[in-house]
Amino acid sequence: MTMQDIDWNALKIFGKVVETGNFSHAGKAFGISQPTISRAIEGLEEKLGYQLFTRTTKGLVVSDAAKELAQYTRAMGINCETFTRVASAMGNEIKGTIRISTSEIVGIYILPELLKKIGKKYDGLDFEIIASDEISDLTEREADIAIRMAKPTQNALLAQKIGEIEIGAYANEKYFKSNETPENIDDLTRHDMIFYDALSSFLIPFTQEFPIIESAHFKYRAASPAVQLSLILRGVGIGFCQAGIANEYGLKRILKDEINIKIPAYIAMHENLKNQKRYITIFRELANELRDYINGIKL
Repeated sequence: MTMQDIDWNALKIFGKVVETGNFSHAGKAFGISQPTISRAIEGLEEKLGYQLFTRTTKGLVVSDAAKELAQYTRAMGINCETFTRVASAMGNEIKGTIRISTSEIVGIYILPELLKKIGKKYDGLDFEIIASDEISDLTEREADIAIRMAKPTQNALLAQKIGEIEIGAYANEKYFKSNETPENIDDLTRHDMIFYDALSSFLIPFTQEFPIIESAHFKYRAASPAVQLSLILRGVGIGFCQAGIANEYGLKRILKDEINIKIPAYIAMHENLKNQKRYITIFRELANELRDYINGIKL
């Protein structure tokens, strides 16, 4: 089979069928009928010479071959989106789509207000937000701009440190209606504590400064920082939170002198984008807005 034999639309359909596990759902995603989806898959299977899916009474079974091939259609999709974004940014107009990658907490609690201000200045821009604690690969253009709580290590990036975000121990005032306020670190062992379900490299500053974390018993554990913050906000227990977010929601800080961790914040993008007006403009706008946000936090 050669490049000339490839039906690109069939590959898009194939990728969507693997993703949804259903011909009907794939059809709805593209606005085409199920028979059209079936014909595209049958044509692709005929060219490949083997079956990609097995239809059973319980639904569609995706073959191992299809699962392996799907990773390449996903990559094609990412490259196609990147092509569209970059091609539309070649001019000097500030319009099109900017894809921003950031952590879950920043994406939920900080970025929306900043983007609202920037969006009002640039009507022609759309924003896609990737809110995940997995770091997007800027060199592969999984995102255009990234906001990270760690210094970028990839090559070919334009990166700026925009400040340091302070993290402390907080709880809702409701929690202290039935619990004493801890007076020292050791007192935390007698409280309902909230933390991650597993230690990772991101948590090294915590464990280095507070060895008690590695041996402490945390009554509530979650991989998601947003879930942890939700538990804190609802008065479930004591957890760690960014000072700016805690101030906004009126959380009570405890052991301020003992628990005071500063995490560096960076903004980065691929250096090839710096000469494209859309990207460099929003990069600078976001950097300025984030600096103002960090500098305005009352500690």
